[in-house]
Amino acid sequence: MNILTDVLSLIRRSVFAKKAELDDVLILGTNEQPEMTGVASPIPYKSIKVIKVRDFKVAAEHCDHANSPEEPASGTAQIYQRTDSSDEDETCTVYFRSIKSLSSNLTLATSTDDNYVEITTTGEPNTAANVGTGFGIWKDKVGETLNFKSLVAGSNITIAESSNEITISGTPAQGLGYTEYVSKIDQLGTNDPTETVLSNNTGNSLTWTRLGVGTYGAQWATPTAPLYVVLDIGQQFKASPKIVEVVAHTNTNFIIEVFDISAATPQLVDDQLLNTPVKIRIYPSV
Repeated sequence: MNILTDVLSLIRRSVFAKKAELDDVLILGTNEQPEMTGVASPIPYKSIKVIKVRDFKVAAEHCDHANSPEEPASGTAQIYQRTDSSDEDETCTVYFRSIKSLSSNLTLATSTDDNYVEITTTGEPNTAANVGTGFGIWKDKVGETLNFKSLVAGSNITIAESSNEITISGTPAQGLGYTEYVSKIDQLGTNDPTETVLSNNTGNSLTWTRLGVGTYGAQWATPTAPLYVVLDIGQQFKASPKIVEVVAHTNTNFIIEVFDISAATPQLVDDQLLNTPVKIRIYPSV
């Protein structure tokens, strides 16, 4: 059988193999014109060669893909993902991972000439530091977060803030270390006394009640220690001669009585308190 005739016949009929086995043979030869030396016939084509498919090697167009180094260091990632090929479809696809930003300060984009991946950031790798010799507000930086210490109001200190400012205010401490409750009280007919608080840094409050003729009780919202409380009721009334006295004092309340002393025997009377001052000092229990 003439092999060349068979090959030409297969080509003309478009009969081609879909897949080459490793032991199939390919024919190799140089495609060049024969040398003409005479009128009768040319010198035949140069000799051909045959090679098995398994041994057929050319410069590959489809190379393997790999990351370098193959084992990524801790905290790094690799671009090459996988290669999918199909012998049936005769297709080969190489997959690479995309680059994604997880930071709101970092953006990724393809350059206009399509040659680069461009990285831009709106944040800077800043840190912070305290200056001077006082206590510092700066604490540390975790990732992109700068952490600062909070301001806490201590004794006799208040802290307030606005949109742009923090205001620190101080309340002068009493010289003897006590807190003070100052008010004035009025009493009309048989009603409970009414109170106007003038100054109070005790953190406590009073509720006044009429207990009987000329007798009035003041109830603490929070119990106190009577041993360290000093009560001072001013002798000021609608008319004289009158007198007011503290007649009982517990950790929850105290009681005052108002007397008319114009007669030989003092009498309890109502409707005499008018702007009567009340000053209460509470000392530390030491």
